[in-house]
Amino acid sequence: MKKFFFSFIIMMSLMAITSVQAASFKLGDIDWSLGGSIRLDTGLRSTDLGDKPKTVEATTQQRYFLENPGDSRIITTAKYDKINGHIELGLKTDNSGNGGTNDNRVNIRKAYLTYDFGGGNTLLIGRTYSLLSEDSPTQYMWQGDCLQSFGDLYSGKNDQIQYNYDINKMSFKIALEANKTDSADAFGLDKNKYLIKDVIPSLIASFSFSDFGFTVTPSAFVQKYELESNASNVKNIDILSYAGALDALYKTNMIAVSGELWYGQNIYFYGLDLRINASTAMGKPIKNAKGDDLINIKSMGGWLQFALTIDPVIFRIGGGFQQADTEKTGARDENKISTWGTFVNLDYEIAKGFIVAPEIAYFDYGKDANKDQFGTDKNKLGSETFVGLHFQYDF
Repeated sequence: MKKFFFSFIIMMSLMAITSVQAASFKLGDIDWSLGGSIRLDTGLRSTDLGDKPKTVEATTQQRYFLENPGDSRIITTAKYDKINGHIELGLKTDNSGNGGTNDNRVNIRKAYLTYDFGGGNTLLIGRTYSLLSEDSPTQYMWQGDCLQSFGDLYSGKNDQIQYNYDINKMSFKIALEANKTDSADAFGLDKNKYLIKDVIPSLIASFSFSDFGFTVTPSAFVQKYELESNASNVKNIDILSYAGALDALYKTNMIAVSGELWYGQNIYFYGLDLRINASTAMGKPIKNAKGDDLINIKSMGGWLQFALTIDPVIFRIGGGFQQADTEKTGARDENKISTWGTFVNLDYEIAKGFIVAPEIAYFDYGKDANKDQFGTDKNKLGSETFVGLHFQYDF
């Protein structure tokens, strides 16, 4: 680990000093380019345990961190006639300070081909960002989470077939993706009684319109799969997930205001599963009282960010909030659970492509669905505060 970070820092410094930039070259009839982004975070992470027993995280309530946030990358593109290829390799580091295993590895962030039919029509096949709620705030600490699980509905990078149609100031996209599923035991059911059966693939669509500095992008998705019974006395269970999101941006040369609102059902599969030591995951279907079916869970949330650019500085402030029903009606149950986060950061470009960004970020986990999770009337899940520096070199 120490060798990795030592090499990491030296590489960033050398690139900044020598002003290394993306390389473009031609092999035969194919135009190639090679670039990337190298990132590093360091600072102080402080944990408020809320009502949780101090033994839960006694050794990690306050610690300094030095980490690859997980989104450093090397990017290769190739173009031949109407065909474009894109491969993006992530340089991922799990570290013990965040519950990892000190395992350095390379992973595929993106890998896709596009074919341009002309007239604004493009077909994409491969792995890239989902069309659902594509925008995110620029928040760095905690491995570049961008308020994920604290207001930002992040649906990740998925294998897909995507069709794009662009005309003037409008863009329409539609994609088919493999379903995101979980086995019966994830919902408290007997996994030996059910098999996973896809009913329809995940269908996602988005529409974008830009003019006069404004960009508005509504998007939506729906997926359905079945827990198929393999016992004669147990019925099949359908799990229907859907969501709608509205992203908006207003941008001038100096200011940018962006945000997102979303609402959905059973979107535990799409980025809402973060609950630290909690009895209920947000947006996750739960079994009914008889234990023979699942109860659908509704969720909602959003985020807002303001950015001011005065070259070579970009100042940002933002925050997000999300909430989910629990469908629990007991006297000692919360009927809603929520999380929220806020941040302020400052990008300072010290060389071409090389920024240093101080940031303060705060994340609140809210309350557990069980009002007595940690004792009578004790169910606060605590919070995290980060004060640190983000280093990034794009080439």
